[in-house]
Amino acid sequence: MTLRGNDRTSSQLQGERQFEPPEVGKSSKAMGRRWDGVAGPFDEEARREVASHRGGSRREAKRYRNPKLTQHMIDDAMFDAESFVVTEISEEFSDQLGAALINGDGVNKPKGILAQTITTEADGVRAFGTLQAVLSASAAGITFDDLKEMKRVLRAKYRSGAAWVMNDTTAMQLAMLKDNNGAYLWAESVSAGEPDTLLGYPVEIDENMPDIAPGAYPVAFGNFKRGYYIARRKGIRLLRDPFTAKPWTGFYTTERVGGDVVNSEAIKLLQVAAA
Repeated sequence: MTLRGNDRTSSQLQGERQFEPPEVGKSSKAMGRRWDGVAGPFDEEARREVASHRGGSRREAKRYRNPKLTQHMIDDAMFDAESFVVTEISEEFSDQLGAALINGDGVNKPKGILAQTITTEADGVRAFGTLQAVLSASAAGITFDDLKEMKRVLRAKYRSGAAWVMNDTTAMQLAMLKDNNGAYLWAESVSAGEPDTLLGYPVEIDENMPDIAPGAYPVAFGNFKRGYYIARRKGIRLLRDPFTAKPWTGFYTTERVGGDVVNSEAIKLLQVAAA
C-alpha cells in the first residue's frame, strides 16, 4: 500500500525483508568486488546525526554503505559495475527500511507499526497516537467475524484507499475462509500486477509481519497513506572516491530516511487472543 511521504515516492510497507547488517571491517569477494568497511544502515553515522534530524514524532536517521571495487574491475567488467553497485545498495536499503517500517523501535531508525503503543480501546477513547487492536475470538486462528469487526472499527472516511497487510503464511490461511453462505472471502486477482482482495480490499504481502500465533498481530488493515508518514531527504546519494584507498574505488552511499505513525485512527491491527 502507498504510504505518505514528503517525496511522494515512498511506496510500500510490503516487500521489505529482514536483514543482518555486516560487521564493520568484514569483507567478502564475489565477482571481483569487495564489500569492506561497511556499517549497518542505521548504525554509527545514524547515531551521530539522528539528534539533529528528528522532528516531531517522525524518527529520522542517516544510513550509509561504502562498498569498494578495484579500478581493474571497473575497467574490465563486461557490465556497468557502478550501476550494479548502486542497484544492489538501493535494494538493500529498501529491504532494511521495510523491516524498520514494521518492527523498527524508533531509535536511529523509523518507528514501525508494530512498535507503537497498542490497546483495544476505540477511537475517541484511547490516547491519540495509540493504535487500536481488534482481539480475535479464538487463539486458534482468525475467523470471518474477526475480519468483519476489523473492517467495522476503521472509520468510513479511511476505508477509501484502505488495504490489508499480512505475510504469505497468514494470507494462505485467510484465503481458505468462507462467509456464512459458503463463499470465499478471498478473491484472486485476474489481472497481472493487481493484488488479491479480501472483503473487497486489496491485500499487500509483507514478510515482516508475524505469523498467526497467540498474542501476535498478524494482520493490519487501514489507510496507510493517511496513517503513516515516510520522510526522505534528497533520496540516495553516491560519492565516488578513487583516492582514499587505492587501488580501491569507494562508493560512499547515503540516504536520510525516517518514518512514524501520524494518524493512529487510520490503521487497525488484529491481535490473536492469548491461549
